Amino acid sequence: MEFRIIYLLFLLLALVACRQKGVKTEGSQVLVEVNGKALHLSEIDTSTLAKLSGEDSIEFILQQENAWINEQILLKRAEESLSSEEMNLEKELKEYKNNLLLYAFRERLVIDQLDTIVTEEEIEEYYLKNKNNFELKRNIAKILFVKVTKENFSEDIKVWMEDGSAESLDALKSFCEENAENYFISDSLWLYFDDIWKEIPISKTYNRERFMNSNKFLTFEEDPYLYLLKIIDFRIKNSLSPLDLEKEKIKDIILNKRKISLIKNREKEIIEMAYKNGEVKVLRKEKE
Repeated sequence: MEFRIIYLLFLLLALVACRQKGVKTEGSQVLVEVNGKALHLSEIDTSTLAKLSGEDSIEFILQQENAWINEQILLKRAEESLSSEEMNLEKELKEYKNNLLLYAFRERLVIDQLDTIVTEEEIEEYYLKNKNNFELKRNIAKILFVKVTKENFSEDIKVWMEDGSAESLDALKSFCEENAENYFISDSLWLYFDDIWKEIPISKTYNRERFMNSNKFLTFEEDPYLYLLKIIDFRIKNSLSPLDLEKEKIKDIILNKRKISLIKNREKEIIEMAYKNGEVKVLRKEKE
């Protein structure tokens, strides 16, 4: 066994060296034979081997070798057990190949010809025409949030949060980076209520929607921390989801519609051109 490991390591080093130099490896060393079929060292995945150390490389080769041996044994038993009709997979393989070719062709059409620019006007137009498709499933809010120890608390935090200007938010962020235990400073991103409440010591018995609707600036205390929360905006579930939350989803929908339309139109053009060029010959007799 030790000799085989040394031998495999020698073969591995030779193979990797040949691959790196661009030397062809056809007819490389046979590792094992099963029922007249051979596994060559060159068939082992060298891209994976290149990432492994010496011992790990040998282990990888042995794993690949054992997997191949098991596969050949089972394939032989399958050939012996199945009828000729059961083994005739030509039709299925041809259909599979055709499907792969068509998929690759359609993807190529998309890469070469699809217009991937979606304007804000297109997004807004789709949103307005399909509002029924954008119902909120969960409560969301835009907030400013700071968790700070009482020792590090400053009245400036409230001033910055209440002001909400770009300058104030920059100052607040700088302060929080140095002093806060946790914070969220963005006046444009929507968060789910559930994620917000995880950070705030508020009783679960509260009607949170009503609570947030009647309180735009909230302060909570739980030693040794102070929690400051400013509600910039919020939406309740089952209401219309805001456009800025749905933009990426709408963009994907528009692009997918374009993709389907592009493929359909190009295939139609190609088929029509084939008929026009006489590539299709209908040999059946038309009914009189």
